[in-house]
Amino acid sequence: MSKIFPNKLPKVVLDNPRRKAEVKVFNALKNAEIFSTQKVYYSASWLNTVNERDAQTDGECDFIITDSDMGIIYIEVKGGIITKDKNNIWYSNGKEIKNPIEQAKKSKHIITNEFIKRWNKKYPLKRNPALFRGHFVILPNSSCQLKEDLGLFGNIKQFGFKEDLDKIEKLISNFFYYVPQGEDHLSFDKLGIDGQELFHEMLTKPINFAPSLREQIKDNNFDIGQLTDEQEKLLSQSVGNWKRLWVEGPAGSGKTSIALKKFTKEAKEINKVAFICRGKNLQIKLSAAIKDIDDSLHHQIYTFDSFLLQIANDNFKDNEIKFINTSLSNEGYSQKIRDYILNIAFDISNKIEKYDLIIIDESQDFEDSWWLLIDELISKESIVWIFGDSNQNIWKTNRPEIKGISESFNLSSILRNTQQIAKQSIVFYDGQGYGINIKGPYASDVKIQKSESLIESLEIELNKLISIQSIDKQSITILADKSIHNEIMEISNERFKITNKINESKDVFLSSIVNFKGLESDCVLILLDDLSKLSDDDLYIGISRAKSHLALLIKNNDYEELLNILN
Repeated sequence: MSKIFPNKLPKVVLDNPRRKAEVKVFNALKNAEIFSTQKVYYSASWLNTVNERDAQTDGECDFIITDSDMGIIYIEVKGGIITKDKNNIWYSNGKEIKNPIEQAKKSKHIITNEFIKRWNKKYPLKRNPALFRGHFVILPNSSCQLKEDLGLFGNIKQFGFKEDLDKIEKLISNFFYYVPQGEDHLSFDKLGIDGQELFHEMLTKPINFAPSLREQIKDNNFDIGQLTDEQEKLLSQSVGNWKRLWVEGPAGSGKTSIALKKFTKEAKEINKVAFICRGKNLQIKLSAAIKDIDDSLHHQIYTFDSFLLQIANDNFKDNEIKFINTSLSNEGYSQKIRDYILNIAFDISNKIEKYDLIIIDESQDFEDSWWLLIDELISKESIVWIFGDSNQNIWKTNRPEIKGISESFNLSSILRNTQQIAKQSIVFYDGQGYGINIKGPYASDVKIQKSESLIESLEIELNKLISIQSIDKQSITILADKSIHNEIMEISNERFKITNKINESKDVFLSSIVNFKGLESDCVLILLDDLSKLSDDDLYIGISRAKSHLALLIKNNDYEELLNILN
């Protein structure tokens, strides 16, 4: 197959009936066994920047073929049955069209002049090469019936027809060997590799008008904030007055933000309140966030374990509290202490003051016995809203055992990640995300980088983000297995100080995936040290933590496997 650019036609071209003839020629050229020295370019647009006296400022050449040995040919394609009358008017199926030979010739002159200008700029000490430059026409719906010459306007050898498509290699070769009348004495220079690369750059130069990542983050956060407000408004209008509600949605659907808003709104009117989540880091972040809104409420943000300790301190006997404190000093918090508190709390639940409001986030992590206790700590009038991830493929979640809660209210839109990040996380979602809408802002693609040294690659990535793209350090989170945290901390320096303490908000934050559950960061760098250690659960959580920028750094030997997983 030939080297053709683009190597695949976009749908908008394939579906355009006016492009059918070009598509025929494209497919013939793509499948042709042309010389390895040749490159084919389809639909090369040009801008006249050289000849100010020429009235035509822009145009398009259907095909350009460069050959590092032979030169360049320019091809115009015309579909339909082509004719020309005695007045030199050209027609396709009876409709007037432009003169195809003149179109190809115009493209030849404009693009060649641009090439010369760029050659002289790039290679000021090199002689401008005298190249073979030919212009030709292919008519894929017409046949050649003429054996004589075509008059003064052209030569039959400048045309290709329907019957030539099956042997288009021969046609292209004939075009390159075509010598116009009176020019057989001329000799030409080779285009060469330098010349061919210059043409390639002219015709395929990538363009990226995206704003800087710093600006994208700023814009994305504004858009995400608006989308979350709209989601919260929809929820409030639908079920805002319900005392009992179970809200489910995928990662990135705004559950935590909505939960926090519900908590701050309702807590103003009542006395005994609690916001309960699972992870310590999430509790610290939410407590800091709510302190800026209402300083009186930030002490009411708990992990389930700190919630149990609060119940014990408020309601247990002195000797029971002493046992708990002694155990904490000697052993730290453990399942043993949790069970001890749960058992006593169940026994005295009728004596514990009921909560007027309980908001629960990350409910998919809660155990059955926890729900039983919470149910004992609320009254018929208590407001209980529960938020959890709906991904049955990961969590296998069941309805919380709370009186008054039946079916869940589903948030079906991912809006707190960019579309590119959401598409990667949805791979791990139940049914590949069927029924889930991706509404987040559009941004740059997810970066997947294979590396021999993850630490070196991380250092390079941090330098790019902080020194080149001016990303605030606190906007960056590194997620990695705890076994390599010490190595990561060793690259911490004045340019990018790294911390594993989430309350030190001015530095790059380092965490394991599981400890960052429920949280989010503008930029997330995930180090995949050993892919075999990671479950779908880990990858789903890690990927969905990123709002605007996600980079997956992976060892060379795991790279292909990761691509297979993500696709």
